[in-house]
Amino acid sequence: MLRSLALVAALALTGCASSSLVTPDAARSEIRTARTAVSQAEQADAATHAAIALRTARQKVDNAEQALARGDTDTADRLAEQAAVDAKLAETRARAVVAESAVTEVRAAIQALRDEIERNRRVN
Repeated sequence: MLRSLALVAALALTGCASSSLVTPDAARSEIRTARTAVSQAEQADAATHAAIALRTARQKVDNAEQALARGDTDTADRLAEQAAVDAKLAETRARAVVAESAVTEVRAAIQALRDEIERNRRVN
């Protein structure tokens, strides 16, 4: 009797441990969110300025979709979350590069104006 109870408890725990905590709809939603994040990174020109992070995000989205197709919703959800973070990183890096470039241009323009002011002072 005790052995049977132990067996039932072990099977119940095994069943609980292997059951998914994430529903297919939740995993699909997370994948959509990740795809949106990848699109935003692409629009920020991450392919040029943060190619590795963008490629990693794309791969994780693809892997998440494959996991979902095999019914592994926990893995799909986790990979999609990681993909969204990687895509956001790629977008942020790309925007930082663009912003730094703009700052450099503004600084150069300011220096050109200062040089022009100095030349005008010498002439007058």
